[in-house]
Amino acid sequence: MTSSEIQAFITVYECRNITEAAKRLFITQSTLSTKIRKLEETVGTKLFQRGKGRRVLIPTYKGEMFYDLALRYRAIEEKMLHLGDDAIRESLRVATVNSIGTYLMTPVYERFTSEYPDIALELVDANTDQFSSKDDFEGTDLGLYMGNISTPEVRSFPFLSEPMLFLCNKNSFYPATVQVEDLDSGDEVYIDWTQEFYWWHRSKFTRSARYVFSIMNQLEYFLMYENRWALVPSTAAYNLTKNEEIVTRNISFEVPPRVTSCIYLRQTEKEDMIRCFLECMRETIRDMGCEVEFL
Repeated sequence: MTSSEIQAFITVYECRNITEAAKRLFITQSTLSTKIRKLEETVGTKLFQRGKGRRVLIPTYKGEMFYDLALRYRAIEEKMLHLGDDAIRESLRVATVNSIGTYLMTPVYERFTSEYPDIALELVDANTDQFSSKDDFEGTDLGLYMGNISTPEVRSFPFLSEPMLFLCNKNSFYPATVQVEDLDSGDEVYIDWTQEFYWWHRSKFTRSARYVFSIMNQLEYFLMYENRWALVPSTAAYNLTKNEEIVTRNISFEVPPRVTSCIYLRQTEKEDMIRCFLECMRETIRDMGCEVEFL
């Protein structure tokens, strides 16, 4: 297993396409395919699903697990390479679930790096169940996720509560105030925002949604169609409604809010940096004017 094979896997995972990944790595498609095949032989399992004529590569379950390990591997390798660098800056590595990272973290990153130019900030994707013990924090300083973790080694606390808003295409037939009876799950663009949202949804709709996603950037595309609808947290709605084709409607029913929690090691040496980062998040969200509650 080589560093180049690890980087090849990460690039293919993030591009979901051999052609695009090969372009980013400046190598041929055949060379890239060979690297992935050798890596799979080394770890003893398939990392991507393959099929004749399939253009999009979908990670297997083991591939999803390997991606998290590959990111940690790359972070550790970078630290090893810079051990002798006297000019290395302080750093803060923040792991966020995809639903937070896609619609919120970019402006937070811009504010933080502007206010604290001497701190190197790295944002990475995380699974909701990534942080369950001290060992899971290898290379990570702060986690932002949905859930509740309580151990002697880590500190976990709710940070932000957001109401869920109703979004649809502006040409849809939905009334100014939408009731549950107005909604067809066959037109829903659904994302598992939280466990509470999942169980609430099951109690309200007898049919499963037709469009179910875990990749946030697909949400905007599917909301461009008439009568498609989605329930999304207010910070995501803020960004999605920048597209003039997507609008909000009032709802007559209550939906569990999305609660974002923070987690970090109790014995961390970076608690001051973490507090500064969270304050930048608060300031950014306040500037957005979203309806939220800081906990």
